[in-house]
Amino acid sequence: MRTGEQHIDTAAWMQAIFNRSEQAGTRRERTKQALLRAGIELIAEEQTDLSILAITQKAGVSNGSFYNFFKDRTQFFDAVAEYAVNNLASIFDLAADQDLDSIDAAAMNIRILAYAHRLVPTLSKSIVRRSPDFYTMPNELVRKLRERISTGVDDGSFHVASTETAAAIVFGANAMLGQRLHEDATLNSRTAGDDLALDLLRMLGVSEERALQAIARPIDDYLTPPHQALG
Repeated sequence: MRTGEQHIDTAAWMQAIFNRSEQAGTRRERTKQALLRAGIELIAEEQTDLSILAITQKAGVSNGSFYNFFKDRTQFFDAVAEYAVNNLASIFDLAADQDLDSIDAAAMNIRILAYAHRLVPTLSKSIVRRSPDFYTMPNELVRKLRERISTGVDDGSFHVASTETAAAIVFGANAMLGQRLHEDATLNSRTAGDDLALDLLRMLGVSEERALQAIARPIDDYLTPPHQALG
């Protein structure tokens, strides 16, 4: 285990995140979910140049069922990308019910997303691999990120020339941190997340003193077991 990082049941976190958006549904819906989840694993493993048969075998569904939802492999992986990033957006909800101002909420979101690279590595890797695509496509993660920054600008917490540019920088920096964490198993995600939050808050026009206060907030209360935080 990495110094300073608690043991995390990553499989439980992955399941809990998907459970937020996946209800029992019909057999058809469950089949599509199985395909999309298999696609996330394939992107994370950098195995996207493979046959439809290989995809369906990974998902544990029949070969013909693929064409009930997707016309080809390109459309499939585009759908997987959107599905992955929308599910990761649920991590924002860990702090959503807390009474935090714009600065504290932004710091907590940045830190939680940084830690999510360890919490749900398969999901994280699928997003890191295609981060430019994820940022430009309509999705909940980027929408919530833009919303957080826009709210901070409106209430005077943040001072930026362009909300869109600021959102792109925050998203890109977090994706690149994810790449570093995946490549270096010794890198502590909490320390790295705190450092990133501090730098990004200062970029958003927050004073160093206030930014340090924001990252000093304990994060453990926002990283409760999945069945409590995400159930």
